Amino acid sequence: MKLEVAVPYNKVRLSDRLVGLDAHFWGRVAVNARLVLLVRPASALSGEPPRGPLRALRSRVGFAEQIADLKSLRGGMARWASRHARWKLKRLLYPAREPPGGWEYAYASRIVGLLDLDHAEPLGAAWLPVTFDVDARRAVVGGSTDKLYTWLLEKDPEFRRSVAQLARGADS
Repeated sequence: MKLEVAVPYNKVRLSDRLVGLDAHFWGRVAVNARLVLLVRPASALSGEPPRGPLRALRSRVGFAEQIADLKSLRGGMARWASRHARWKLKRLLYPAREPPGGWEYAYASRIVGLLDLDHAEPLGAAWLPVTFDVDARRAVVGGSTDKLYTWLLEKDPEFRRSVAQLARGADS
């Protein structure tokens, strides 16, 4: 099943960074830590809604809720991820202790810690044209495989189910 859509994003200024937060698939991941995979540089997004055969998906979440979700991911886990990332050789020699909540939360916390969420400023909507191939578990953006959406299609059953429902026309 193939699906060609324009995914809506909330464009946000985080101090000196412009990012887009996926406003359709937000919250449709099996693990909350994977929300960081739905953040991308605003330079990859189009400011205009799509024209032509692409179906524009509707926004399901607002900017304020997305920032609150990201803030909930930051905290002490960032220190854990940072400390353990430095000792890769040690982890090969000795089993690493699993951090509370798992490695995905630890690394998501580290990534979110790099974003200035306390000074977030909404800048409106943006769009990303995406072709999802649900059967091949592949997503294409701009003629190239999109690593983030492809990883989610391969590894995240909730995300894959959401895209499959869209492809069948059961959701918009």
